[in-house]
Amino acid sequence: MYRPRVSFIIVNYNGKKFLRHCLSSIFNLDYPVDKLEVILVDNGSCDGSIDFIKTRYPKVKFILNPINNYCFANNLAIRDTSTEYVALVNNDVILDRNWLNAVLTVMIEDNCIGAVTGKVLLYNKRINSAGHNQLDNFYWQDRGFWERDKGIYENIEEINGLSHCACFYRVSAILDVGYLDESFNMYLEDVDMSIRLKKNGWKIYYAPEAICYHYLHGSASKRKRQYFYERNRLFLVAKHYPSQLKEAIFDNSLFPTVERLNKKFLFSILKEIEYKFNHELHLDSLRQDIERFHKRYRKRIFFVRSIYNLLYYIQINRLISFKLKKFINRFYRNWKNKIIYTPELFPYPTG
Repeated sequence: MYRPRVSFIIVNYNGKKFLRHCLSSIFNLDYPVDKLEVILVDNGSCDGSIDFIKTRYPKVKFILNPINNYCFANNLAIRDTSTEYVALVNNDVILDRNWLNAVLTVMIEDNCIGAVTGKVLLYNKRINSAGHNQLDNFYWQDRGFWERDKGIYENIEEINGLSHCACFYRVSAILDVGYLDESFNMYLEDVDMSIRLKKNGWKIYYAPEAICYHYLHGSASKRKRQYFYERNRLFLVAKHYPSQLKEAIFDNSLFPTVERLNKKFLFSILKEIEYKFNHELHLDSLRQDIERFHKRYRKRIFFVRSIYNLLYYIQINRLISFKLKKFINRFYRNWKNKIIYTPELFPYPTG
């Protein structure tokens, strides 16, 4: 079998507790160690990660990144490589011994394949991701998320997108579409890359035998995840579907978020979009729509955000039992989606 040199890139921020398992799984791959280059980019950790890597893994190439930006860190490492292929792996991932052979086997079958992902499992053996699917209203989801692994996703197939949790890129494809968009920082940058690959004619494939295990959100808080998910969703729409930005902001039928009810948040995102993208988006008109929306529904918005913040405070301070917490989360999701966010309560602004 063809065995080229491969670069593994890991971005780390205060993830020392995960690194030993992650790095050991890479060095224990069923692949010649002399054909592996492992690059770890540290985004300014203060948990002893740096000393740990230098002492325990001297073969790992270390890059200190002064900016805590996931995309910027990956780009630093990609530019530093000279290999034909790179693997992006989260620091809270453990790779199966056959992972690299499985993705490489699929990749070399077709020169038009730009990226390959495998089956990402959670530690409870449920599925985390088998690639990405696009939903309505500019949302994306992991295929198979939280499903039991019952043999549904067992075929090598072309897919719409992949997760950067653990994936395999042809470097020439990255150079063709451009590096990771650093304005995203983290989250949904993989969706952006998938869209760009598809636009430029590259294929994205799923290799079911490339199995890995993911801790899930090992280094990011819930609030940070929610902020970047919604911020970057609007970035994606402005970048790839600019004429539908208004629809994306005022969507109230699927996965509504508290962030979208925050006028200050929305205005800051519009300012960033205005600075970054050159589309004629008529943002002044959009700002006026947001002002009217918040003026009209300020009491309901205040109520929804207050309930959300109360539940969040209870959760982070562990003021309730785990079972009660699960019940409240389930109740809040159902209540928020079915009662509070309806077209009747928050109708689409016009005029």
